[in-house]
Amino acid sequence: MGVFEPLGLELEILSNSDTDHELLVRINRAPAHEVTISVRVPWWSRRSGKSEFKTQSKVWQAEEVIRIPLARRITCHVISDDSQSPVSWVAFQRGPLVLAAPTSPADMPGVFADDSRMGHVAQGPMRELVSAPIVLAGDPVALGAPDQVTVIYSDNLADAREDGALHRVLDNANPTEQVPVITLTVANAENDRTSLELIPLNSIHESRYTMYFPVALAPSASDSSQSSADYPKVLTPEQLRSVQSVRKTLAQCDAVTLASTLNLLDAVQCGEQQPESDHSFEGNHSSAEAKGELRWRSAHGPDAYFSYVLSTHAHVPAQLLLLVGNQEDQSSVTISLAGQQIARLDAPARPMESEPPFEAVFDLPAEVQALLSEHDSVEVRFDAPQGSPTPRIHSVRLLK
Repeated sequence: MGVFEPLGLELEILSNSDTDHELLVRINRAPAHEVTISVRVPWWSRRSGKSEFKTQSKVWQAEEVIRIPLARRITCHVISDDSQSPVSWVAFQRGPLVLAAPTSPADMPGVFADDSRMGHVAQGPMRELVSAPIVLAGDPVALGAPDQVTVIYSDNLADAREDGALHRVLDNANPTEQVPVITLTVANAENDRTSLELIPLNSIHESRYTMYFPVALAPSASDSSQSSADYPKVLTPEQLRSVQSVRKTLAQCDAVTLASTLNLLDAVQCGEQQPESDHSFEGNHSSAEAKGELRWRSAHGPDAYFSYVLSTHAHVPAQLLLLVGNQEDQSSVTISLAGQQIARLDAPARPMESEPPFEAVFDLPAEVQALLSEHDSVEVRFDAPQGSPTPRIHSVRLLK
C-alpha cells in the first residue's frame, strides 16, 4: 500500500511478482486533477536486462487498475566466462526466482539446528566438485524464442548479451504459472547425457542442491529440432572431450582443497569477528581492517600484540602456515607458540595493491612439538617489535 497524502493518492499492488505474469496496481483513492504515475518494470522481465519505468499521466479514477505484463524470462548468470578461468559456471533464474536442482537428502546431520553455539551451521560432509553435473552448453536444446533469454556475464553485470551457446542449454518444460520448472541438459558423473529439473531455490527444503553448474562448451551432432528427451544418452566425441577436460580441472581443484585440509588441525581467519571470537582472541594496540574481500589483523605500538588459541585435536602440530600481506611501511613480527618463540618474519615495504598476500610456513622445533604433545590447544601469539608494525596477517593455520 502506498499513500501519498499531499496528492490525495492511494495505490495498492495486487499481484505477486514471484508467481504472477502481470503487475497489477489498483488506484484506491485519487485526486480530481491529473497525476503522473511511474511503475518500475523489473530487469528480469526485460530483454535488455535493465529496469525501466512505465509512466502515464491522467486523471485517475478510484478502483482503476494499471496492468503491466511481466515476462518470466530465463536469466543465465555466467561466472568467470573468460579465457583466463579454467572453468565457467552458470546459475539460472526464471523471472525473479533463483533456480536450483535438488540432489540428495543423505549425509545431512544437524539439518534441524539445536540450541548449541553454531548449531545452525551445516555439519554434513562436503561433496567433491568433480562429481557435479556439467551443463552441455553446445547442445541445441529448444528454449523457445531467443528474446526470452538473457545472459548476464560477471565481468559486467550491466551488459546483458543476447548471443552465445548458453541460449541453448535449457529445454522449455512448459512451466506453470505457480511453479516455474525448467529442465537442464547435463552430463552426469558417469559422463552420460541426462536431464536435471530446476525448481525455485526457495521451495527446496531438507535436501542438498546444486545452484551453480560448471559448463562444458562443445558442439552437438544432434538435430536442433530435437527435444532433450530424444537425445542419445551417449555424448558425442567432442562433448566427451570437453566434459572430461572440465572434470580434470575440477579434480585438480578438489586435490588442492584436499591438500589444504588433509593436514589441517585448526585455522582462524584474522579480522573476522566470529572466527576470532571462537579462537579466544586477545590483543593490545591491534586492529582488524578490510579492503574489498580481504580482511586482516595487524598490531603497532608499545607492547603491541595479538593472539589466538588453536586446537590440536590430540595431534602434535608440525607446522604453522600464515597468509601474510605487506604493509606500506617495512614490518616485522615475532611469532610464538605456547610462550616459545619459533620465528621472526620481516616484510619489506610494499603497497597492498602491488602483489597478493603470500604464504609463510614455519616448521615447529622439536622441543615445541614435545611441549605441545601434552596439550589439546596452543596459544599462537604475534608481537610487534618496538616502533615497527606487524605485517597484515590474513589467516593462521596449524598443521600436523
